[in-house]
Amino acid sequence: MSLRAVDLTKIYLVGQGVKALDQVSVDFPPGSFTVVTGPSGCGKSTLLSILGGLERPTYGEVWMGERRVDRLGEGELARLRLGSIGFVFQAFHLLADLTAAENVAMPLRLARRPAARERALELLEQVGLGQRADHYPHQLSGGEQQRVAVARALANRPAVVLADEPTGNLDSRSGTDVIALLRRFNREQGQTTVVASHDPVLLAEPGRVLRLRDGRVE
Repeated sequence: MSLRAVDLTKIYLVGQGVKALDQVSVDFPPGSFTVVTGPSGCGKSTLLSILGGLERPTYGEVWMGERRVDRLGEGELARLRLGSIGFVFQAFHLLADLTAAENVAMPLRLARRPAARERALELLEQVGLGQRADHYPHQLSGGEQQRVAVARALANRPAVVLADEPTGNLDSRSGTDVIALLRRFNREQGQTTVVASHDPVLLAEPGRVLRLRDGRVE
């Protein structure tokens, strides 16, 4: 599914106001893999949050296919995020009292999809953690937790995957594994994937790169 930002501007009203994004326009074609990079504070995370409907822009438009995301009501946004967008965060955000399989199954259960555990186990096998399905997050390494988070993001077969600094809390080997997973699923399943990162390994690989500086496309 295509994803498009038109003149996105985001102003946080702190003191005199901070302009996190300044008239950003960009197209993400269906099935593309795009890395959004730039120095800390350049607007990477804000852009992903707005693209995914977690925040609203001050000005501008967000389109997912033929749907204008920034005009949806809260209920419509929640349904869109659950069914069409997979999120991967730097801090994993796994639920500590649920096993790996239960964490992956959670979006499926919220969407009332059948065979949630079976789908979760299938995804854990695909990310190399089939044998860890009944382990809790504290029993997993950081790299394993992030692989669980990737599986959870893909549970509802989303059209769009947004990953915000997915390797930021990982060692280099684990980070490379997570990047490889995101690229493999993008290649095999065709999600439109946007990754915010300044990981040199990710940036060294061929592909689309969007560079931001001071809230603008460089």
